[in-house]
Amino acid sequence: MSTKYLNYEVISWQGLIQMIVYLLGRGYYHWHLIYLPESKQDKWASIDKKLIAKYGMDISKYTRRDRKKRKIANFYYLRWQHIAILLHTDGEITSKVKASIAKLDDTIDEFYDIRKTHMLLSIGGISTYEIYEHQDKVVVKLEKQCYRELKTGLIDVAETKNKTRMIKTFDQLNGMPAWSGVYQQKKALAKFLVKQARKNGVKLSLSDLRIVGKRFVYKVF
Repeated sequence: MSTKYLNYEVISWQGLIQMIVYLLGRGYYHWHLIYLPESKQDKWASIDKKLIAKYGMDISKYTRRDRKKRKIANFYYLRWQHIAILLHTDGEITSKVKASIAKLDDTIDEFYDIRKTHMLLSIGGISTYEIYEHQDKVVVKLEKQCYRELKTGLIDVAETKNKTRMIKTFDQLNGMPAWSGVYQQKKALAKFLVKQARKNGVKLSLSDLRIVGKRFVYKVF
């Protein structure tokens, strides 16, 4: 779904992360994450419209460019299913936006700066990703608890002493987008599984495990 100028409804969670990284890399450093009630799906569209109007986001790329030159903050909105995110650049928040906020609900959503505060994005029980900036680059990796749970799962499969099952279980990790941070974690998990397999008397080597390092580019809207 889109408004006149703004595409915002993303077709996959992979595309959502991809677009978040894209915008963070272009100066939309400030973020506010919202998990909409899944029981109120019939109201999501109206919430979209309210938020877009609240922050004056349905503007052309030329207006965005002009605002950037004048050091005025630009806002952007994305949603995939019940996960919504507001982002904005550095710069002045105009009196028009402030007036819109006051008119609609008299509250300003709390924004965090990705350069100071990591974003934890929970994908509907599938996994949780940690997104942050490090040395002027946006990093995406699995959140610590999510990573620990994967290690526990590898311990369990290693204890079956079934080499084929170990290989198939590890291969499922390749379903995750291969951001550099995630790729490094997958390589560490591969070494961990090899070690656990050998503890259980199974000769498993890194060459037995497929580790996909190429990142697929997803269609976003």
